[in-house]
Amino acid sequence: LIKLENDVDMSFNLSWDAWSPNRGARLRVFGTDGTLYLPDPNGFSNDAYIIRKSDLLDGEGIITPEKMAHMDKYKKSIAPVHDLEGELRGIGLSEMADAILFKRENNICSGEFACHVTELLLGCDIAGSTEKCYRLRSRAKSFDIIDPDFFNRALA
Repeated sequence: LIKLENDVDMSFNLSWDAWSPNRGARLRVFGTDGTLYLPDPNGFSNDAYIIRKSDLLDGEGIITPEKMAHMDKYKKSIAPVHDLEGELRGIGLSEMADAILFKRENNICSGEFACHVTELLLGCDIAGSTEKCYRLRSRAKSFDIIDPDFFNRALA
């Protein structure tokens, strides 16, 4: 269990051997009020959507097997933040080089963020092996939406 800075509790599970149909999403965030489906992070496609729990409830507040069998009709697309598609693995490194070239702060490929993610993953391992809470020492800053001009330069 991970407690986020905003006091939200989150469980974290990684698996590459699940047999279940993937419904097109590589990452799923299960919440109290719905599930967020995110695309393969190696491609950065725009196939993000959410299915809200309230849309699956019947008149008595119960999620029915019939609605579960037809969940795709309850998908609500999430507007993309860019119009790029395809294999964009390495876009973070390109963004870092662009930031250096144009003397601006980079958003998605900083050493501080890499250290924070590494500490988070190692902290999960430490907490699991010691059966004690691990408190992160690092913090991640919020990312700005990447300037669309960066994408035009990166793909030129």
